[in-house]
Amino acid sequence: MRRFCFLFLIMACFFMPAEALKREVAATPTPEPVLLNGYGRVQEGGSRLLATPEENAFIRCQLQKGDVVELKELLTDEQGQWWIYVSYDTGMLGYVRAETVQEMTPGEVRQYLADLEAASGSGNTGASSAASVQASQNQSAQVQGNGAVRVGDIIRFGRYEQDNNTANGMDPIEWLVLEVQGNKALVISRFGLESRPYNREYASITWEDCSLRYWLNNTFLRTAFNSEERKAILTMTTDNSGAAGNSSYASYGGNSTSDNVFLLSYAEANKYFASDSDRICQLTARAKARAALTGSNGACHWWLRSPGEYQNRASYVSPYGSLESGSVIITENFVRPVIWLDTDSGIL
Repeated sequence: MRRFCFLFLIMACFFMPAEALKREVAATPTPEPVLLNGYGRVQEGGSRLLATPEENAFIRCQLQKGDVVELKELLTDEQGQWWIYVSYDTGMLGYVRAETVQEMTPGEVRQYLADLEAASGSGNTGASSAASVQASQNQSAQVQGNGAVRVGDIIRFGRYEQDNNTANGMDPIEWLVLEVQGNKALVISRFGLESRPYNREYASITWEDCSLRYWLNNTFLRTAFNSEERKAILTMTTDNSGAAGNSSYASYGGNSTSDNVFLLSYAEANKYFASDSDRICQLTARAKARAALTGSNGACHWWLRSPGEYQNRASYVSPYGSLESGSVIITENFVRPVIWLDTDSGIL
């Protein structure tokens, strides 16, 4: 019965007004996040976009009255507070109080999208950031140097907001080449691109089921790469066995997974980086502007996919390059996505 109710809610969210949807979600025995498909307009200036649905969570940015956000999920926390998970600006994701956003009507959405398309076609650099996203993603990837991909090279592929200037659209992502196998190249983002928890809830979890894996293989994949670029990203089997983690931990790494985007394992962080200093990762200008938690050297913490010493903890790299472990709900750790690229795809 519960499964039927949940499926009904997912179908209903495509045409049910937000207030009615809230009532339906609240009526379920155990409310779960419900997928949304639409746009909303911020009603209160100074509304906070938060990293997690908690009042004291890390603030990604302040929203202004009239800002448009793409609606992703509707959920409620343990205190009964309603939250909407949204995409704002050039792919920035976070949570806002549901009452601060008014769902746009189909007519308003059509007009909004038409205005974006017109602004993009006119070449207006002052157009809304969503138009800039589409324009920037239509540009091809770039490789520094003569085009040969070698271990240690820095290549440019895909786009994500990094310079904290949304007016110029998203910025090319720089990747460090870790390994080359024939026509395949393993690359990791040069900078920490986004701070996110390993999992939204405090729970015993593996890479297979964590929310960060879902975000990387869905939201990030579609935000950072256009359709042609996604064709160059290979789907690979990710090893999550005990050999991939810290051998001194008794925690379980889980099943092998099939991923387009993933994180390095504990073992791979040792394999591809010879020393602690090599693992030190700096932040983007956007992250620095949002007062991200860093070490005294200005570097960030970044997640690995392997579990920590307990099942409700995950491994990560400290700002000084050492391998550590922390709670899966830490919001200040950054993400360095990893992908295998087809170097014969023609897009590099």
